[in-house]
Amino acid sequence: MRTYELMVVAKPDFPVDDEARRKSLVQDLVGEGVSVDTISVVGKKRLAYEIKKQTEGVYLLATLTGQSIKNAEIQKRANVNASVLRFLLIIKH
Repeated sequence: MRTYELMVVAKPDFPVDDEARRKSLVQDLVGEGVSVDTISVVGKKRLAYEIKKQTEGVYLLATLTGQSIKNAEIQKRANVNASVLRFLLIIKH
């Protein structure tokens, strides 16, 4: 099993207080077969440049465990999800 970190930049109106909504967003991105260990809210920050007509974003950091997570699949799911502005997936050593 590998451990991953997923940083998600969501729209500024994303409800950060709703834990179920945060977990649902991350689980929708990674799909089945991956367990979401922790999700922490980094906070709302100003973006360096405008993304999808937004100048601010809510940063979420999730720790995931799974066999293999394909970046292309997350990209497809992120394009469909209106709340996600950007994401970054890394393997944690």
